[in-house]
Amino acid sequence: MGRTSDARERLVESGTELMHERGYTAVGVSELCEAAEVKKGSFYYFFPSKVDLALAVIDRHSTASKQALDQLASGDGPPLERLAAYTEGLRELHVEVYESCGQVLGCPIGNLGLEMSTQEPALRERLRQVFDHYVASLETVLDEAVDRGDLAPLDAHQTACSILALAEGSVMLAKMKNDPEVLGSLKRDVFRLIGADAPIVA
Repeated sequence: MGRTSDARERLVESGTELMHERGYTAVGVSELCEAAEVKKGSFYYFFPSKVDLALAVIDRHSTASKQALDQLASGDGPPLERLAAYTEGLRELHVEVYESCGQVLGCPIGNLGLEMSTQEPALRERLRQVFDHYVASLETVLDEAVDRGDLAPLDAHQTACSILALAEGSVMLAKMKNDPEVLGSLKRDVFRLIGADAPIVA
């Protein structure tokens, strides 16, 4: 039997990796348990269903993105520089994944949303909450830029939604083409959307 003290964490870790690589439907409970070195009984002790594990996986991704979103919304430096750094960070993240496994795996939250949001209401609601956090962080940085006079007045919420849609669409195309450099134009496209010149981030 696997180590019980960290069995739940190992299940969440295996779920995070396997669902990102292959999706929710393609990964079974037996495979998750094997990867985590945990027996099925332990799986169902911690997670009544695979949906419950997926919710924990979503929470893990949300926690992992918190630092980047906090920096975007209220970190050091002018707001447009923070926005530029965030877009460049997205590209770099997918380049790192590609270099480690030879594939662009896409956005784990976006992947789950595309696959499962019409099938599992609990997953749809949790995914909505995560994307709402993304939008709120983008809205905060846009409002700050407008207040400083760095941007012309705009509808910050709607523009934030458009930036999120642009980023998620770009990541989807990068995954489809298996080419992370599709994201090389993301910063330029975001700043074109908001009507500003993209700053150079050191």
